[in-house]
Amino acid sequence: MAIINKWEQRGLHTRYVGLTPAAELLSSAQGLTSDMRYDDLKYIIGDWSESESSDIEPEDIQELVALIKALSITNPRIINAVILPKDSEQGQALTSFYVLLTEDIAWPTKWFATIEDARDWIESVNAGKPS
Repeated sequence: MAIINKWEQRGLHTRYVGLTPAAELLSSAQGLTSDMRYDDLKYIIGDWSESESSDIEPEDIQELVALIKALSITNPRIINAVILPKDSEQGQALTSFYVLLTEDIAWPTKWFATIEDARDWIESVNAGKPS
């Protein structure tokens, strides 16, 4: 399995492991809409640190962003951290494209090189928000 969702107390940590097919990425995002825990999420961490490769193309990112825009309407309180190792040029390009396309949604989206940096950002953003 390339995508592993770990539900946490206030959020979702999604790990992409090994080969990450675009179809599985899109299916996983669509699956969030039917999970009742989604309504209470405060953050989503998209962790690509264990991904070895993917067949994701810019068109897939556009489709993902369309899904994310719909999700952001139903739960605008989420913040979105993306973890991507610095040595992934293709991943950085796709992540930059994703961040650019999500600038107009309610979810703040930022990318990081480590899980620790992502969690620090999540805590700092959520520190001032009521539970």
